Amino acid sequence: MPKQRMNAEVLDAEVPLSSFGHDHDLMEVRHILSIMLEEGGLPALSTTIKRLVDLDPNSEISVQELSEIILEDLGLTSKVLQVVNAFYYNRTGHEIATVTQAIVFLGFDTIREIALEMSILVLLSDTASDDAVALMAKVLVTAHLVKEIRNITGSNDTEEAFLAAFFSKVARVVIAVYNLDLYKKLEQLEKNGNDADAGTVCRIVGLVGEKLVDLWKLPSNISAYLEGKGPEVSPAPATNLGRLISLSYFLVDKAFNKGGSPLEMERKISEIAERFYLEADSINQCLKTALHNTRRLSPDIKRVILRLFPEKLAEEPDEITGIDKQKDSTSGRKYSPVSSDKNNELYMELLNQVGEAVSSGNFSLSQLYLMVAEALYKGLGLNRVLLCLFTRDRARLIVRYGIGRKAREFRLQFKLASPVSGSPIDRALREGREVITTWGKVSGGWTPPGENNFPDTQICVCPLLVGHRPIGCFLLDRSIGGREFSDADLKKTAALRQLLILAAMQQAKAG
Repeated sequence: MPKQRMNAEVLDAEVPLSSFGHDHDLMEVRHILSIMLEEGGLPALSTTIKRLVDLDPNSEISVQELSEIILEDLGLTSKVLQVVNAFYYNRTGHEIATVTQAIVFLGFDTIREIALEMSILVLLSDTASDDAVALMAKVLVTAHLVKEIRNITGSNDTEEAFLAAFFSKVARVVIAVYNLDLYKKLEQLEKNGNDADAGTVCRIVGLVGEKLVDLWKLPSNISAYLEGKGPEVSPAPATNLGRLISLSYFLVDKAFNKGGSPLEMERKISEIAERFYLEADSINQCLKTALHNTRRLSPDIKRVILRLFPEKLAEEPDEITGIDKQKDSTSGRKYSPVSSDKNNELYMELLNQVGEAVSSGNFSLSQLYLMVAEALYKGLGLNRVLLCLFTRDRARLIVRYGIGRKAREFRLQFKLASPVSGSPIDRALREGREVITTWGKVSGGWTPPGENNFPDTQICVCPLLVGHRPIGCFLLDRSIGGREFSDADLKKTAALRQLLILAAMQQAKAG
């Protein structure tokens, strides 16, 4: 079946095209949605976006899953680390080399926001128009402004508010990216200021928004705020958060377009301040913070904001360039894939950072597990790292966390009975040292889907003990054809393992 015909049938099944009739504007929307399906861009993003939105910030498992989601995409990993180091370097005093460290040092919410923003920014290809980039900048500034205002008012839903504001105008971004002419037409209709034209804009944007809700499986507490869902559809826009999103976008839009008179913008700031019992100066400071938090995301967005708001940003240090000029010339190299001759340097950096984290006593054992797993993965240039821990009854070893190839499948499907006497894992735990073996000798016959020659792949079993009590192990491997584990590799593994065991013993004594 031809691709276009197949995609049209998918579209007909998923979108009520019979409702389009002969309306030219709605036929343009049909074309946009058809392109979305043909290019595969948005459907491909849907899994990542849904997983990011669904994460529970109060669950330690979510911290593991956030790390996994980012690490599954090398491009996303690189972008997140670039943003983190460019914006936060001077605040932490560390160059953050791993995603796990970023989550531990800077917090779950911050890294999820950055990952989500980076995922959406995939929409802005190199060919995206200046209008689309400027619109995305407005949407992002609005989301950060809403979050800042909710934060200073003492609300406990700042993360939900950010997500709701972030997605509220995303349908407009999609229209601007896929059909700039239609986007400009909608802008002109809004400027006309009559109810009929406003209704047309609402209907068209709402239809695209409904498709995005379906693609990204957005929860109701976020999708309720998407543009096009008026009060007759959902009560959410009439809530305080809904009103704040609307007022904030209006303020940001007028500021970006330079289309609002100073008096008009002053009135809008006063309205926000009065509604949320704040001073106008506080709203201005929130806007300034939102601009700084947004411009870090991409060079294109940074250029838009610096061009429009030089007076609001001039007196602040340029955190976007982040590391000072001397370090800036070398920092880009550290985010690209590391060559083999740099492995030792990277390993020592990671070892030192894990050592500092253990010495500080400020991190939970679960956080340190994740830090060590990623340090092993990057520092030794591995194909896969799996953290296996005993169940409470010690009857099984289960994969609690994994990085690398098919790590998710291992975490969901791979379980081992308590190590049989004499097996490689049992020997590593009894002797308290690394043991080299193969997957075939420890996997119990299980093979991950799509893994050729899996049983013959060499692995290293890295035991974890507190005192003489086994608590689990790391399983490490390199891909078929990769170099075998050397004595130097085993020494590196042992050094990280000892730091983790030290932390476990310290916390056992303390608690």
